[in-house]
Amino acid sequence: MAYVRDVMAKIEQLAPTSLAEGWDNVGLLVGNESKQVKKIMVMLDADSSTIDEAIANNVDLIVTHHPVLIKPINKIIDEKLIKLIKNDISLYTAHTNLDSANGGVNDVLAQKLGLKNIGNFPLVENSELLGRIGNTSECTLEEFIKIVKKALNSKCVKYVGEKSTIIKKVGVCGGSGADFIAMAKESGCDVFITGDVKYHQAQLANELGLCVIDAGHFETENIICSVLADYLQVSFKDIEVVTSHRNESYLKYE
Repeated sequence: MAYVRDVMAKIEQLAPTSLAEGWDNVGLLVGNESKQVKKIMVMLDADSSTIDEAIANNVDLIVTHHPVLIKPINKIIDEKLIKLIKNDISLYTAHTNLDSANGGVNDVLAQKLGLKNIGNFPLVENSELLGRIGNTSECTLEEFIKIVKKALNSKCVKYVGEKSTIIKKVGVCGGSGADFIAMAKESGCDVFITGDVKYHQAQLANELGLCVIDAGHFETENIICSVLADYLQVSFKDIEVVTSHRNESYLKYE
């Protein structure tokens, strides 16, 4: 027999809450630590459809990467929160702490891309937030884009750089990591993989001579869900652990 507090402890062995950024909101966001858990669903986002999926599957605990709450609230009027409370579903979030953790989002992203000699590089000075840097077999940017699309099941990517540029050293940061383009360049990267790259961030990369591949926020992070589910299933033999069926970004491409 396992309880929410037991699952929390196991996740925090992998991703200690001390690794979370100061602005972040991680941990148990809805529910009771003393609730018994028979079924867990792991998902990137707790939105209306994935919460409905959890309700339909008689889930006791949802584990997400993205917080359902960031800012403090003084009213419970959000339909998502009401659904969780009415259906007695607890919700736990591991966000920036899971990004930086050993075996977390950025490690899995680097491994998915087949990088070798993987190490950490700091994304923000005086911060716990860590990206990953590693080597790939020498190839062109054009060839590496194909590797990224296949590895992450990205239907469409955006990029900065000439397709003929030779790629050897690769930096990665899952989700919205484009603010760290300059640091990736300083770390000696030939290309930086992340999501949510804006126009002026792309302009900066171009000025710095750094190739950047925007493979999508969802695509660079959703890869952690199955890994986290497997981790919990191995840890709790008497709990059924599943992942949400949602498998694509909110963004659609023609």
